[in-house]
Amino acid sequence: MANKVSSHLYDLIYSLSSSERRYFKLFVTNHIGKQNDLGIKLFDLVVRSEGKPVEKIEARIKFTNHPSRLKNYLYDLILKSLEAYHSKSSITIKIRKQINQIENLYNKALYEQCVILSKKTLKEAEKIDHQNFKIDILDWYMNALRQLEGKNFGSLKKQLQTKQQDAINKLKLEKEFKKLDQAAYGLTKQTGTLRNVENDNKLREMMDNPLLSDYSLATSFHSKSSFNSIHANYYGYHDDKEKASYFIKQNLMLYDDYPARMDLGQFNYVTQLNNYSLSCSALGNYEMADYYFSKMEGIVPLTNQIEVKIFEYLSANRLDLYLKTAKLEKCLSMVESIESGLTKYGKKVSDLFKIVTYSNLCYLFFATKNYKTALKYNNLIIDRETTIYRSDIFRFARIMNLLIHYELEDKLSIDYFYESTERFISKQINIYVFEEWFLSFFKALLNSKEDKKSFFKIKELELIEVLSNEKERKVISHFNILAWIRTKNESISFENAIQDYFENDYEYYRQLRN
Repeated sequence: MANKVSSHLYDLIYSLSSSERRYFKLFVTNHIGKQNDLGIKLFDLVVRSEGKPVEKIEARIKFTNHPSRLKNYLYDLILKSLEAYHSKSSITIKIRKQINQIENLYNKALYEQCVILSKKTLKEAEKIDHQNFKIDILDWYMNALRQLEGKNFGSLKKQLQTKQQDAINKLKLEKEFKKLDQAAYGLTKQTGTLRNVENDNKLREMMDNPLLSDYSLATSFHSKSSFNSIHANYYGYHDDKEKASYFIKQNLMLYDDYPARMDLGQFNYVTQLNNYSLSCSALGNYEMADYYFSKMEGIVPLTNQIEVKIFEYLSANRLDLYLKTAKLEKCLSMVESIESGLTKYGKKVSDLFKIVTYSNLCYLFFATKNYKTALKYNNLIIDRETTIYRSDIFRFARIMNLLIHYELEDKLSIDYFYESTERFISKQINIYVFEEWFLSFFKALLNSKEDKKSFFKIKELELIEVLSNEKERKVISHFNILAWIRTKNESISFENAIQDYFENDYEYYRQLRN
């Protein structure tokens, strides 16, 4: 097994984009010495060996007597080159470098130059409303002025002190809002579409915090963003789509006030585009949802992390949008890029997005009658049942497992899977009426001797009544079993059955089917 030094170095090199690799080569040419020549040699060896076993790479490092020392040196050199490379595009790296330059000017007793650069850098920090930067810059600014003018810099001193205290106060608030934001996220996202009394009480208690009573109490970009996110998650949890969408849009609009943050906080900006797309979809504004997904797709990612995040959002959520709106051809057109992305990004894709993507792919292949591929993805979901996120998807995967084996006519193992599903559902704290209905329905399906069309028609009407409760309808959000049943009792494609369900208000659909 490779040691941590090797593992970290190789991971870092393989994470570099082609342009970052080119820049590294140029960066090293400015450093003369045997260590740099050996570093380039090792770098080239690792790049050429991408995909090969680590042991084979290690065996070829024979050009140095101190491989661990060289690996550490190369690792540090790559990090320095990344800092230099991204200082051109990253405003935060640029500001950090300028703060270092301000400190150097101060230490050289070049106080006038220190003041000029402090004033310039402060404007950059204010563009992105970065409190830590502002506090540091103002420290050097005031120290330099003190050296230039002694204790007599009057109104400017008071102005700078006020600015610094304002930044300190904002930073304290940001930390408080961040704690609340993380707590709200944990309570609202782990359960998926499932709710429980304990979570309800915790959320209600959290929302009583005075900081969440008025938007004006949020005084900076970060605290406003947290305020909006908390309320969006809270109303989303309680299924108040209009209010949730309002706060999500408020977060997106913050980037109009701080446009420099679109690149600085590209990860968060992409997340807000995703969130607003989802809220538009929840309100039935599907064209607008797809527009914002397209906007996200057009972003040039500044980092590998953002590239992976865009992949996650499009693979899980845009695919879900197309499934919901019965655009199966569009779904199928995404499959190749999704499957190649899952391979390319591997462990970089979070478990949450993997299981949502697997669930959507399972649904897609089931709807298009590719049952073996549907089973492959459904098994990947079941294999991850220990994950803390989205227990609703795991529960429905058990139901999907039975439906897939039914379509595959796997009579030998279907009784075993039925008993397994029954045990799994019985262990849940809250059991849905739909789940109880499904177990009864599926057992009757296996034992039914009557005409299948008549059987499915009766069961369709039963299910329509079960789903008349909106809470129960949420349970089928990952797979429209009602559409599947309908394909069994009349001549209609799965796609058209989904489309019909999607286009009609549920009460109208219910009356129509009855």
